[in-house]
Amino acid sequence: MIVKCKNCGKEFLTYPSRVKKGYAKFCSRKCQAVWKSLNQSGENSPITGRHLSDETKMKMRKARIKNPIKYWEGKYMPERTKEKISWTLKGRHLTFEWKRKIAEGERGKQIPSEIRLQISRSLKGNKNCLGRHLSRETREKIKRNHANFKGSNHPNWRGGISKKPYPFDFNEELKEFIRKRDNYKCQLCGCPEIENAEKLSIHHIDYNKNNLKSENLISLCRNCNAKVNFNRNYWKNHFMNLTESLEGAEANA
Repeated sequence: MIVKCKNCGKEFLTYPSRVKKGYAKFCSRKCQAVWKSLNQSGENSPITGRHLSDETKMKMRKARIKNPIKYWEGKYMPERTKEKISWTLKGRHLTFEWKRKIAEGERGKQIPSEIRLQISRSLKGNKNCLGRHLSRETREKIKRNHANFKGSNHPNWRGGISKKPYPFDFNEELKEFIRKRDNYKCQLCGCPEIENAEKLSIHHIDYNKNNLKSENLISLCRNCNAKVNFNRNYWKNHFMNLTESLEGAEANA
């Protein structure tokens, strides 16, 4: 069956069943996103002004408590609902202020050790894919999308400083000393080394590889060590204040 695109007017071929269900309206995802951004954003959004009832909120809360990792498991979402969600989210871009609020809301949150253990068990397997196996087609898509996502084009680019070698004295003996001093716990999220199933990373607070003073080194898990590569000034001040408060507590003890 031939229909016209709702956005650009181009004719395209589709199944009559899709037209009957009200799906085949656009010739491509791009046209769908453009039309949605013009007609279903802001006050015109289909979800603007909607509020969840207390009963619905309670159901969602109970589902998360019952299965905190995959609380959506076993639930069925109609294709029409998926289509509406897709239309609503296509072409949406988060503003800097919105991202900042999300970051502040997530900062400092700690996942209970029991839930961490459940997550660890569910993700065991291929560590590169966190226990998931991607299809060849998906891997090719990721490869194409990230072809230029390296070097100076990467948001974490710092002028190639990662290629510079660490000092000879930054050895396993020093790292183990810092881990022991920090009670083998990540100093950001508090997760014990034994739950990570790998040794804690040793982070340079001032991001200077040559500064090997013990007060400039701190133990972090892999996730937190990656996290502190962003907003470096913030994390530098955060850890400096943390080490100063710990030194003060030890002095008063």
